[in-house]
Amino acid sequence: MKILIVDDEVEILTIIQLGLMRAGYEVITATNAASALQLLAQQKPALAVLDVMMPDMDGYDLVQAIRRRSNMPLLMLTAKGSVAGEVASLELGADDYITKPFSMENLVAHIKALLRRSGENDQVLRRGPLTLSRSERRIYCDNTQLKLRPLEYELLALMIERPRHLFTREELYEAVWSKEYQEGERALDVLIASVRHKLGKRDCLIQTEHGVGYRLEV
Repeated sequence: MKILIVDDEVEILTIIQLGLMRAGYEVITATNAASALQLLAQQKPALAVLDVMMPDMDGYDLVQAIRRRSNMPLLMLTAKGSVAGEVASLELGADDYITKPFSMENLVAHIKALLRRSGENDQVLRRGPLTLSRSERRIYCDNTQLKLRPLEYELLALMIERPRHLFTREELYEAVWSKEYQEGERALDVLIASVRHKLGKRDCLIQTEHGVGYRLEV
Protein backbone atom coordinates (compact mmCIF):
# COMPACT_ATOMS: atom_id res chain seq x y z
CA MET A 1 0.00 0.00 0.00
CA LYS A 2 1.39 3.37 -1.06
CA ILE A 3 1.70 6.29 1.39
CA LEU A 4 2.65 9.86 0.41
CA ILE A 5 4.74 11.81 2.95
CA VAL A 6 5.11 15.59 2.54
CA ASP A 7 7.58 17.48 4.73
CA ASP A 8 10.24 20.06 3.88
CA GLU A 9 12.54 18.80 6.65
CA VAL A 10 14.53 16.08 4.91
CA GLU A 11 15.68 14.46 8.16
CA ILE A 12 12.12 14.01 9.42
CA LEU A 13 11.01 12.87 5.97
CA THR A 14 13.68 10.16 5.92
CA ILE A 15 12.85 8.94 9.43
CA ILE A 16 9.16 8.62 8.56
CA GLN A 17 9.93 6.95 5.24
CA LEU A 18 12.15 4.30 6.79
CA GLY A 19 9.70 3.66 9.63
CA LEU A 20 6.75 3.15 7.30
CA MET A 21 8.77 0.93 4.97
CA ARG A 22 9.64 -1.27 7.95
CA ALA A 23 5.90 -1.41 8.69
CA GLY A 24 5.33 -2.84 5.20
CA TYR A 25 4.19 0.25 3.29
CA GLU A 26 5.45 1.55 -0.02
CA VAL A 27 6.43 5.19 0.54
CA ILE A 28 6.74 8.14 -1.83
CA THR A 29 7.99 11.50 -0.59
CA ALA A 30 7.80 15.19 -1.45
CA THR A 31 9.45 18.23 0.12
CA ASN A 32 6.97 20.78 -1.21
CA ALA A 33 3.33 21.09 -2.20
CA ALA A 34 3.93 21.25 -5.95
CA SER A 35 5.76 17.92 -5.95
CA ALA A 36 3.11 16.44 -3.68
CA LEU A 37 0.29 17.32 -6.07
CA GLN A 38 2.25 15.90 -8.99
CA LEU A 39 2.88 12.62 -7.15
CA LEU A 40 -0.77 12.50 -6.12
CA ALA A 41 -1.82 12.52 -9.77
CA GLN A 42 0.86 10.11 -10.98
CA GLN A 43 1.17 7.58 -8.14
CA LYS A 44 -2.35 7.62 -6.61
CA PRO A 45 -1.36 6.86 -3.00
CA ALA A 46 -3.85 5.39 -0.54
CA LEU A 47 -3.11 8.02 2.14
CA ALA A 48 -1.03 11.18 2.64
CA VAL A 49 0.81 12.48 5.71
CA LEU A 50 1.25 16.26 5.47
CA ASP A 51 3.32 18.70 7.49
CA VAL A 52 1.59 21.99 8.28
CA MET A 53 4.67 24.17 7.71
CA MET A 54 6.06 24.14 4.16
CA PRO A 55 7.79 26.80 2.05
CA ASP A 56 5.64 27.11 -1.09
CA MET A 57 2.18 26.31 0.30
CA ASP A 58 1.25 25.57 3.89
CA GLY A 59 -0.34 22.28 4.83
CA TYR A 60 -3.79 23.81 5.19
CA ASP A 61 -3.79 25.09 1.60
CA LEU A 62 -2.42 21.74 0.44
CA VAL A 63 -5.30 19.92 2.18
CA GLN A 64 -7.77 22.07 0.25
CA ALA A 65 -5.90 21.50 -3.03
CA ILE A 66 -5.92 17.73 -2.47
CA ARG A 67 -9.59 17.75 -1.53
CA ARG A 68 -10.42 19.28 -4.90
CA ARG A 69 -8.81 16.21 -6.48
CA SER A 70 -9.29 13.31 -4.07
CA ASN A 71 -11.12 11.95 -1.03
CA MET A 72 -8.05 10.01 0.14
CA PRO A 73 -7.37 9.97 3.92
CA LEU A 74 -5.17 12.87 5.06
CA LEU A 75 -3.15 12.90 8.27
CA MET A 76 -1.66 16.24 9.39
CA LEU A 77 1.54 16.75 11.38
CA THR A 78 0.98 19.73 13.70
CA ALA A 79 3.04 21.61 16.27
CA LYS A 80 2.78 20.40 19.85
CA GLY A 81 -0.03 22.10 21.74
CA SER A 82 -1.37 23.95 18.69
CA VAL A 83 -5.08 23.52 19.33
CA ALA A 84 -5.96 26.08 16.65
CA GLY A 85 -3.85 24.19 14.14
CA GLU A 86 -5.48 20.88 15.03
CA VAL A 87 -8.98 22.32 14.67
CA ALA A 88 -8.09 24.05 11.40
CA SER A 89 -6.69 20.81 9.99
CA LEU A 90 -9.95 18.98 10.59
CA GLU A 91 -12.19 21.83 9.45
CA LEU A 92 -10.33 22.18 6.14
CA GLY A 93 -10.68 18.52 5.26
CA ALA A 94 -7.97 16.52 7.05
CA ASP A 95 -9.14 13.26 8.61
CA ASP A 96 -6.78 13.13 11.57
CA TYR A 97 -3.74 14.84 13.05
CA ILE A 98 -0.73 13.93 15.15
CA THR A 99 1.46 16.36 17.07
CA LYS A 100 5.23 16.61 16.89
CA PRO A 101 7.27 15.00 18.34
CA PHE A 102 5.67 11.59 17.84
CA SER A 103 6.73 7.95 17.92
CA MET A 104 6.66 5.78 14.79
CA GLU A 105 4.39 3.33 16.63
CA ASN A 106 1.84 6.10 17.18
CA LEU A 107 2.08 7.30 13.58
CA VAL A 108 1.61 3.79 12.19
CA ALA A 109 -1.38 3.25 14.50
CA HIS A 110 -3.04 6.45 13.21
CA ILE A 111 -2.37 5.43 9.60
CA LYS A 112 -3.83 1.95 10.10
CA ALA A 113 -6.93 3.40 11.75
CA LEU A 114 -7.48 5.83 8.86
CA LEU A 115 -7.04 3.10 6.28
CA ARG A 116 -9.52 0.86 8.08
CA ARG A 117 -12.10 3.63 8.21
CA SER A 118 -11.58 4.43 4.53
CA GLY A 119 -12.10 0.81 3.53
CA GLU A 120 -8.49 0.24 2.49
CA ASN A 121 -7.17 -3.18 3.46
CA ASP A 122 -3.55 -3.11 4.61
CA GLN A 123 -3.54 -6.93 4.36
CA VAL A 124 -3.55 -6.65 0.56
CA LEU A 125 -0.63 -5.18 -1.38
CA ARG A 126 -0.73 -4.54 -5.12
CA ARG A 127 2.48 -4.08 -7.06
CA GLY A 128 1.90 -3.84 -10.79
CA PRO A 129 0.54 -7.23 -11.94
CA LEU A 130 1.21 -8.82 -8.52
CA THR A 131 -1.19 -8.91 -5.57
CA LEU A 132 -0.19 -10.17 -2.12
CA SER A 133 -2.95 -11.26 0.26
CA ARG A 134 -1.27 -11.51 3.65
CA SER A 135 -4.35 -12.87 5.43
CA GLU A 136 -4.76 -15.70 2.88
CA ARG A 137 -1.01 -16.15 2.33
CA ARG A 138 -1.62 -16.08 -1.39
CA ILE A 139 0.00 -14.22 -4.27
CA TYR A 140 -1.72 -13.49 -7.56
CA CYS A 141 -0.16 -12.55 -10.89
CA ASP A 142 -2.48 -10.92 -13.41
CA ASN A 143 -5.36 -12.01 -11.12
CA THR A 144 -4.33 -15.69 -11.28
CA GLN A 145 -3.18 -17.36 -8.06
CA LEU A 146 0.39 -18.60 -8.16
CA LYS A 147 0.86 -22.12 -6.83
CA LEU A 148 3.83 -21.44 -4.57
CA ARG A 149 5.61 -23.63 -2.07
CA PRO A 150 6.14 -22.05 1.38
CA LEU A 151 9.69 -20.81 0.72
CA GLU A 152 8.66 -19.47 -2.69
CA TYR A 153 5.83 -17.56 -1.04
CA GLU A 154 8.14 -16.10 1.64
CA LEU A 155 10.63 -14.93 -0.97
CA LEU A 156 8.13 -13.32 -3.33
CA ALA A 157 6.07 -11.79 -0.50
CA LEU A 158 9.21 -10.14 0.87
CA MET A 159 9.99 -8.65 -2.53
CA ILE A 160 6.41 -7.44 -3.02
CA GLU A 161 6.54 -5.67 0.34
CA ARG A 162 9.69 -3.80 -0.72
CA PRO A 163 9.54 -3.30 -4.49
CA ARG A 164 12.66 -2.00 -6.24
CA HIS A 165 14.75 -2.67 -3.12
CA LEU A 166 17.97 -4.48 -3.96
CA PHE A 167 18.08 -7.50 -1.65
CA THR A 168 21.55 -8.90 -1.05
CA ARG A 169 22.00 -12.64 -0.90
CA GLU A 170 22.71 -12.26 2.82
CA GLU A 171 19.41 -10.43 3.40
CA LEU A 172 17.40 -13.06 1.56
CA TYR A 173 19.01 -16.00 3.34
CA GLU A 174 18.35 -14.41 6.71
CA ALA A 175 14.74 -13.49 5.83
CA VAL A 176 13.71 -16.72 4.08
CA TRP A 177 15.85 -19.39 5.74
CA SER A 178 16.66 -17.58 9.02
CA LYS A 179 20.33 -18.38 8.62
CA GLU A 180 23.52 -16.77 7.40
CA TYR A 181 24.54 -17.09 3.79
CA GLN A 182 27.54 -19.31 3.21
CA GLU A 183 29.68 -18.67 0.14
CA GLY A 184 28.89 -21.13 -2.61
CA GLU A 185 25.34 -22.04 -1.47
CA ARG A 186 22.99 -22.42 -4.43
CA ALA A 187 19.63 -22.79 -2.68
CA LEU A 188 18.73 -19.14 -3.36
CA ASP A 189 19.49 -19.44 -7.08
CA VAL A 190 17.27 -22.51 -7.31
CA LEU A 191 14.47 -20.77 -5.43
CA ILE A 192 14.66 -17.64 -7.60
CA ALA A 193 14.59 -19.78 -10.77
CA SER A 194 11.52 -21.63 -9.51
CA VAL A 195 9.64 -18.41 -8.68
CA ARG A 196 10.53 -16.93 -12.05
CA HIS A 197 9.23 -20.06 -13.76
CA LYS A 198 5.90 -19.74 -11.96
CA LEU A 199 5.65 -16.06 -12.93
CA GLY A 200 5.66 -17.19 -16.56
CA LYS A 201 5.74 -14.24 -18.96
CA ARG A 202 6.23 -11.96 -15.95
CA ASP A 203 9.51 -13.64 -14.97
CA CYS A 204 11.43 -10.47 -15.84
CA LEU A 205 9.89 -8.76 -12.78
CA ILE A 206 12.64 -10.36 -10.68
CA GLN A 207 15.88 -8.79 -11.81
CA THR A 208 19.41 -9.88 -11.00
CA GLU A 209 22.13 -7.50 -9.87
CA HIS A 210 25.15 -9.66 -10.61
CA GLY A 211 27.42 -10.15 -7.63
CA VAL A 212 24.94 -8.46 -5.27
CA GLY A 213 21.42 -9.88 -5.23
CA TYR A 214 17.90 -9.45 -6.61
CA ARG A 215 15.13 -6.88 -6.83
CA LEU A 216 11.46 -6.84 -7.82
CA GLU A 217 11.00 -4.24 -10.57
CA VAL A 218 7.36 -3.14 -10.79
